[in-house]
Order: sequence, then structure tokens, then C-alpha cells
Amino acid sequence: LKEAQELRDAKIEEKRSMEVDDEQIDDLRSETFEIAARLENDIKAGRNSNKICYLTIDDGPYYHGKKLLEILDEYDVKATFFLTTANGNKLPDKGELSAASMYPEYLRYGHTIGNHTYSHDYSEGGIYSSPKAFMADVEKQEEFTAEATGGYRPNIVRFPGGRATAGKN
Repeated sequence: LKEAQELRDAKIEEKRSMEVDDEQIDDLRSETFEIAARLENDIKAGRNSNKICYLTIDDGPYYHGKKLLEILDEYDVKATFFLTTANGNKLPDKGELSAASMYPEYLRYGHTIGNHTYSHDYSEGGIYSSPKAFMADVEKQEEFTAEATGGYRPNIVRFPGGRATAGKN
């Protein structure tokens, strides 16, 4: 058990120390999506009996996210984290850490970051008041993510509330 823990810790440390540039990240992301698409097509066509699951996680980030990253890594599971800055730049469950400090961790562990808007502001005049307001909030979150990660820009967006009309009946 101790050897397994030491091996896991060494693997985590190795991933944390990896330096990759934007082109390498883009190439890896493209390759990953191509492989996933081929696998999904083979499963749907009955040529492969494996199962596939897309794990997505909303909001945060949270301090306990580091533990989640270690658990996912232990089982070699990748996820897409749809991040927001609605909680501000302080982690709500660990005030002394910044949200921005967690963003690079997701990438170091090989996960994808998605955009979940900057504010989650459903009030009148908020993100769903107009397409322009929504896009401004998406762009603000994109800039926050790019600054926090040294240039990574999400290419997928998840609407807060689950749909474009969230907060409206």
C-alpha cells in the first residue's frame, strides 16, 4: 500500500512539473477529441462493446478540488470543469487561496476547462438580459481563465442554470 501511495505521489508530482506550451495543449486536445469521437462512433455502430461516459463538473473552483483531481488521477479519469468566477477570486471554502491558483491545476492533471460565465448574474440586467450581456460575461470569464492559466482559452461554454433562459419562467 505504501509503495502504491509513493508511486501515485510521484506520478502527481511529475504531472505538476510538466511544462507544456499552448500548441502542445491544442494538439493533445484535438487528438483526444478525435479518439473519443471514433470510440463513440464505434460504440454507437456496435463495433465496440465498451462504455463511454463524459464527466463534467460545474462551478467552483473549490479548495477540495485538489483532492478531487488526485482521485480522478488515481483512476485515470479525465473531466471537463466548467468554471466560473461568480464566487470571486477567493475559494469559498478556503478563503486564503485564490480561484485563479486552481485553474492551472486542472490543466496539469490533463482535464479540460470550460467556460461557465464570469458572474452567474440572473438579475434584471444580468447575463440573460441580452445576447450582448451574455457574451460580455463569457468573454470576461475567458479573459480570467487566460490570465490564470497563462493563455488557455476555453472553447466550450455551459449556460448557467442549464439553459439560455435560466431564471425566466
